[in-house]
Order: sequence, then structure tokens, then C-alpha cells
Amino acid sequence: MITSSRDTSSRTRSFLNYLEYIFPYSVKVNRGKRSIDEVFKIASLLGGELLLLVNVLKGNPSSLEVYDVITREKLYNFSIKGLRLRSDYEKFSLYNSRRRLCIKHAEFGCSKVISLLIDLGATRASDCTVHAEIKFNEYCTVRFSNSQDKEILLLGLAE
Repeated sequence: MITSSRDTSSRTRSFLNYLEYIFPYSVKVNRGKRSIDEVFKIASLLGGELLLLVNVLKGNPSSLEVYDVITREKLYNFSIKGLRLRSDYEKFSLYNSRRRLCIKHAEFGCSKVISLLIDLGATRASDCTVHAEIKFNEYCTVRFSNSQDKEILLLGLAE
């Protein structure tokens, strides 16, 4: 399940839509005024194993936190160092079909990011609709692209 901190900006809501599009079997839930306890209960009722929470600072996505829904243990915590949505520079529409995410390339130094993507449904298969390329230069940059290699989302993550 994917959600955000309260009172999000339209850019953050767009980012959540991209995350839902990219990660297989994910569901975006608008948090509204719900407490974090209510969010965990909803994730549990939906049968989710992980909760991805996007935190916001000054209207922009600032960090990703991933929790185990059952134990509520924080599994991952990344600062967002860069974010480029395809819709920032080109008209782009996300269609609501289930995708398959593959890790196409990953560089040394990004093992936690690789683990995060695998936990969120990525595989190493070749017949995928969304591909992730992970590069390291001070922080990890993940480029998500479609099967025609057109960029969908560029995301910089640091521990």
C-alpha cells in the first residue's frame, strides 16, 4: 500500500500515482486526516505486507519510509535527493493496468535500494513492462522506463 503524509501537494499526489503505476500489486490510498494507526489498519485489511509512506517537506516529496504492516517495523528510510516525473516535461498519462517491474541494471553501492525494489515486486526477468536502472554517484539514482526505454520516473535516493 502506498500513501503519504497529510495535506499533500498536487506534485506529491502525482508522484504517488507514478509509484502505484510502477510497483506491481500496489494500491494507493489517500490518507486524508487518518492517523498512522488507521493507515496500518487499512493496509492490513487490504492484505498488504508493506506500507510505503511518502513524507513531504515544503510541498515536495522529501523521503520514503517502508514499514512491515504486521510488525510496524521500519524496514527502509530514504531521503529523496532528486525527482523528475515524465509529466514534468512531456504530456504523459498513466493507464491503470498491472505491470511487471524488472531490474535491468544495478551498480555497486545501492544494495538497499535494490532490496527495496525487490521487496516491492521487482524481478530480474526480461519480459517486463517497466525497467529499473540503478546508478550510484553520491546517492542512488533509479531510472524507471517503459519497454521502449522512454523514461517514466527518475528518482534519487540516499540513506
